[in-house]
Amino acid sequence: VVMVLEIIRKLKEKGWSIPETAVREGLGTVTWPARFEILRKKPLFICDGSHNPQCIEALENNLSTLLPDEKIVFLMGVLADKEYDKMLRYLLPHAKAFVCLTPDNPRALAAEKLAEIIRKSADNVCDAAAFAEKSIADGGKRALLLAGGGPVTACGSLYMMGDVRKEFLKLADKERLDNFFRFILEIDKDKFIGRQTYLSDGVRKENDAEHAWHMAIMAWLLADYANEKIDVARTMIR
Repeated sequence: VVMVLEIIRKLKEKGWSIPETAVREGLGTVTWPARFEILRKKPLFICDGSHNPQCIEALENNLSTLLPDEKIVFLMGVLADKEYDKMLRYLLPHAKAFVCLTPDNPRALAAEKLAEIIRKSADNVCDAAAFAEKSIADGGKRALLLAGGGPVTACGSLYMMGDVRKEFLKLADKERLDNFFRFILEIDKDKFIGRQTYLSDGVRKENDAEHAWHMAIMAWLLADYANEKIDVARTMIR
């Protein structure tokens, strides 16, 4: 950000017209993948490419500020030539558990070795367990299972974050599709309601199920535009 602002200052000195509103809008909408990136809000899944003690410290500051009372499952992989012992000192006080992976890099520390180091380092600090998984897909699933609806943070190696993002988005797409199918099967039951009600003209009747169908669909489609947050699932069932 500092570099961007300095470039803008230099451009203005050379006669460029750059309104402050444009600068604010640009900085407010910029995204940086794998830098405290929220891949999902419920349950919370954070992807952060922190890979040295300085970056991990910044991650820890964010977690302390934004999730002060939460215990976190860390999905972690590191390179063998990094100061992972110092990195762990920042993470252990926040940890509920660790799921360890081996980054796809010749310099990677094996997941089993990292899990062993974490177990030894956790003594007298926390009771967080450490597990090793062979693939990012399996590691992500285990991390979410261990979290039990709580937060998960992937960190430790930038080399790993691209694959973490890819696998997580694939998993999220599958969950979204499964939810759609469950929704379709549930709302399809409305067709079996046999009651009828007169319309406003007092002459023509229409199946109550059709009204329920319309209301459910509208609740689903318009939820994002409501003035207040609504529980869509509860609205549709009732």
